Amino acid sequence: MAPAVLLMSNGHRSRSSIMPPAVTLSSGHRMPAVGLGVWRMDKADVRGLIHAAIRQGYRHFDCAAKYQNEAEVGDALAEAFECGLVKREDLFITTKLWNSDHGHVIEACKDSLKKLKLDYLDLYLIHFPVASRHTEIGTVASVIGEDGVLDIDTTVSLEATWHAMEDLVNMGLVRSIGISNYGVFLTRDCLAYAKIKPAVNQIEMHPYFQRDSLVISARSMASVSPPTPPWVALLPMPSCSVHSHASTTLSSRSWPRSTARRLHSWSSGGASRRTRW
Repeated sequence: MAPAVLLMSNGHRSRSSIMPPAVTLSSGHRMPAVGLGVWRMDKADVRGLIHAAIRQGYRHFDCAAKYQNEAEVGDALAEAFECGLVKREDLFITTKLWNSDHGHVIEACKDSLKKLKLDYLDLYLIHFPVASRHTEIGTVASVIGEDGVLDIDTTVSLEATWHAMEDLVNMGLVRSIGISNYGVFLTRDCLAYAKIKPAVNQIEMHPYFQRDSLVISARSMASVSPPTPPWVALLPMPSCSVHSHASTTLSSRSWPRSTARRLHSWSSGGASRRTRW
């Protein structure tokens, strides 16, 4: 299975509402190839942005406990279902386990489901490969130790966290599970102990942070049998300098596409193609 690329945006509206086709994950479930990330969405704006995105054709929404707006996303989704804007089975909802809940995976997942007002998640990811001191379910604190650095919980291994993620699949709470921000070595390690292979590794990738070695390694791992995970490129388009720089640099080309679509095209090419700025 060739590695998949998921293109994320923060609500930038392109000239076309036509969405790229979905990709099949190693779990057998289909994931829309373009998603809307809710990171940094103000709580007051979530409802309008979610509903507008659905009308534009978005069917994949990427959330996280750390974003602290799952409840607002849940309200928006519930209203969309109730008014007939979209059906639950037509959406693909992702959220993520925060560092402080590695030892409490099932409870954390249920808390996210409650906030999102859903019976199941399409994809649940380990947000970062690190377990920090647990505080309370539903909080996303990053406790700093006496030495001034993150207080790591050395009693919780990444392997134990992953096996708890597998339990979520067996319980019917999650359809697909995956990892996020894992490098090459941690990914290979996860593949060695996983009973259910990660369906996705979500990473940040854009023209300023191209991750060529990571993508090439993913393609190598995807060539083995059984297939290993598609890789997901998080492209934070309009909220950072990537979008503004590309607007200035690429506009002189007079290409008949919006900057957002050009960045989408670049990301789809991954490490196999270089974009000449």
